[in-house]
Amino acid sequence: ISEAEIMSTVHRWDLKYNGNDSDLMDFLERFEELAECYQIPLDRLLPSLLGVLNGYALKWYRVKRQEISSWDIFKLEAQKFFLPKRYLAHLQQNFFNRRQNNRECAKDFILNMLTLARQHPNLRNVNHLDRIYDGLRTEYRHYIRRSDFSSLDELLAMTDEFAVLKQEEKSQTSHMKAD
Repeated sequence: ISEAEIMSTVHRWDLKYNGNDSDLMDFLERFEELAECYQIPLDRLLPSLLGVLNGYALKWYRVKRQEISSWDIFKLEAQKFFLPKRYLAHLQQNFFNRRQNNRECAKDFILNMLTLARQHPNLRNVNHLDRIYDGLRTEYRHYIRRSDFSSLDELLAMTDEFAVLKQEEKSQTSHMKAD
């Protein structure tokens, strides 16, 4: 595949990064996913960054470009520059302190927890069932015991069951009040 074909492919991805620190990890992850999907080695994508980066990120890349010879170096330098100090420590702290909000469904909570874990290199390949379970609202933990499941899929199925029961309970309560 030629450089021009790579540039054209990357342009069709419609992926942009402007230097916002809260978007960097999502940008890096998505860029890597698309490279894998299109089977393009990440290092061959470095020239296409000029079309993907804009604003503050593009200014930074223009200054650092001569020092960046691989995707790994780009990724490391971008994280050092754009992420706040102690970003990984804060991410880890958020992961361990996170609790399901009152209006947050269990699926959203679990997905958010897994996203936090995925974005932290030390949390990425660890089983987080205990931590996720501990972060669920108390009403879920009254219904689901930790010994009732051994996988994330089983936990998700049980939280779905609980949500259905809560909806049925709410519906019954409404009917009883109407009578």
